[in-house]
This record gives sequence, structure tokens and C-alpha cells, in this order.
Amino acid sequence: EALTAQQGWVLRNRDFGFDQTVQDVTASRALGTTYTNSTGKPILISVTVGGLNNSAITTLTVNGVAAARVGNSSQWGQDKNICYVIPPSSTYSVVGSLIILWTELR
Repeated sequence: EALTAQQGWVLRNRDFGFDQTVQDVTASRALGTTYTNSTGKPILISVTVGGLNNSAITTLTVNGVAAARVGNSSQWGQDKNICYVIPPSSTYSVVGSLIILWTELR
């Protein structure tokens, strides 16, 4: 059975990347703070972190589960990045040492 135009429009609006833009949210994000994806679509987050010592670890948590982590470097210019798709209605937070850049496709 074929979709109606309205059903097609609803499905298209749910597509990842459709009507979404990359936004620099660095100024409005803080380490250890939990955020919620309330967009109704998956979003892609990209967090670039820099370390203050070799033992620093940055961890991304999604819905209370550690989803990704990177070890940091003590040398400036050796930044690390975490990219992750956050499902709709999911919570996410980043714990680490220093945010260099945080962007979201939302």
C-alpha cells in the first residue's frame, strides 16, 4: 500500500539530518551537566576535549550508560574528539577535563 503525501511528509521530517543544522553550543554546555534531546529526532554531538594530564579521561554518558570515552593528552594541540548519535528523548552528559569545542547537528 502506498503512502499518502501526509504520511511521506511525516516520515521525511523524522529523517536524520533533514531540516537540521550544525550548531556551536560550546558556550551553553558544561561538563557534568545532563542534557535531554527534546528535538524529536536523533542528534549528532561532537565534543572536542583537551587534557591537563595524561591520566585524564573524558566520558560521554547516554541514558545513564557510559557510551564513549577518550584518554586525554598532557600536550596542548593533542585534542581528542567524541562523536555520538543521541536518540530522541535521551539524556546525555560529558565528564572530563576541558571542553575545547562542542557542536550538535540538531
